[in-house]
Amino acid sequence: MTAYCKRSKRSSYGFLLIETMVYSFILILLSLLSMLYATHLYMNTHNILARQHQYVQLSTALDLLVADLSRASSQKNGWHLITPEQHIWSTMHKDVGLENTQRGIVRSEGHFDRKQQKWIKRTRSLLPSNNRYMLEFINEDALCIYLIKIAIQESEGQSLTRTLALRSAGEL
Repeated sequence: MTAYCKRSKRSSYGFLLIETMVYSFILILLSLLSMLYATHLYMNTHNILARQHQYVQLSTALDLLVADLSRASSQKNGWHLITPEQHIWSTMHKDVGLENTQRGIVRSEGHFDRKQQKWIKRTRSLLPSNNRYMLEFINEDALCIYLIKIAIQESEGQSLTRTLALRSAGEL
């Protein structure tokens, strides 16, 4: 009997070692899976927040452009320059212009000389990161512009669009 007891003790030590190794492997595997899940969750949250931040920047830039355009006259003689890359118009107190550049949208404000087609005095400001704008006159006749569609697009392809009705300068 003593030989049998000695043999069973030896095999029980080996069993405990294998059992400890299996449990350690399961613990490590569960730890790695939980870290993988946490990393995946963090990356998805970070991407969603980055896209949301870009959308807020795009919306803010569009709101600024809409506010400027809402002060524009519906009379075509109140618009000084209309090209695909640049638009300049008069408000009651100053001239306002938008221009697409490689760095983004540049907003100008000041006094524009219509005869020489250049700014006399102006203040420039750059709108956020690599946005481009596009104006489309939806409803117009020979003298007036009634509806404008403004679109602002980000370099990554996301865009926002608004339609704006212009008033005559006397209604402001």
